[in-house]
Amino acid sequence: MKPVARAALLVLAGGLAWATVASAPAEPTRSRGTFASRLLGPFAPLAAAIEWGRFDAAAGVGDDVRAWKHADRALLLAPEEADGWTFLAHHAVYDRGSPRRTGDPAERRRWVEIGLAVLERGEREARNPGPVAFKMGVVYISLANQAESERALPISRREAWSRAADAFERAAAAGEPVAAEAARLARVEALEGG
Repeated sequence: MKPVARAALLVLAGGLAWATVASAPAEPTRSRGTFASRLLGPFAPLAAAIEWGRFDAAAGVGDDVRAWKHADRALLLAPEEADGWTFLAHHAVYDRGSPRRTGDPAERRRWVEIGLAVLERGEREARNPGPVAFKMGVVYISLANQAESERALPISRREAWSRAADAFERAAAAGEPVAAEAARLARVEALEGG
């Protein structure tokens, strides 16, 4: 390469580097989503929906290992979508943790704890955490309405109602439409002892 062309290339590269640094925001901002979701852009939710379909098919035939791999991929592709978090938590709590599915209390407890952990993570990751927090409130209401001997978690009815109220309050703070009223009603139940 000729020295003039090399110098012009260096000037061009330096100018591009300066323009990039000069146009960067003064405060670093956290990018939403994962690398995969940012790479796929507007197609990430579609790819995630395909993975959720695969999850549902694998879970339907009892292939849990394959199902959860699809769920991981779906959440990797669209972590900011609240629907994925609530769907997976629903599967863990109401399908896998169901007394109809297993009579083993330890297994039921494990699945309910997994579902609640999914919802906690979803509240942190989702663009709109309101529906995820609302779903958590619904899970705690379902626990509050179970008999002591059937309840998957070792919490009292009052504690379940109180946790439901807390979750609904977080959902209301995130703008979920009926969450404030649900929080008020759950708080009344908690104060009355369930």
